[in-house]
Amino acid sequence: MEEGPNYSMEERFAIIEACLFAAGYPLTYEKLGDVLGITTAECEDTVEKMAAVYNNDSPLPRGVMLVRFPESCQLCTKEAFGDQIKIALG
Repeated sequence: MEEGPNYSMEERFAIIEACLFAAGYPLTYEKLGDVLGITTAECEDTVEKMAAVYNNDSPLPRGVMLVRFPESCQLCTKEAFGDQIKIALG
């Protein structure tokens, strides 16, 4: 893997968030690591930290959550808002 830019943790979070939002399906830690110029293990660690922030409803509840799988991760809407989503999408 080529040496990539040295992104801060906040920049990593934003880049992962943008990629997952745009994809709409799970992306592998390997692919996200390539985007960030970091190892797959470093990416998994970053996503773990990101999930702790995303999936915590304190201090501000979120409408989405970060779901982690063994090889990938995905942004998903929270099931609790299913009724409202159905109304919004018709």
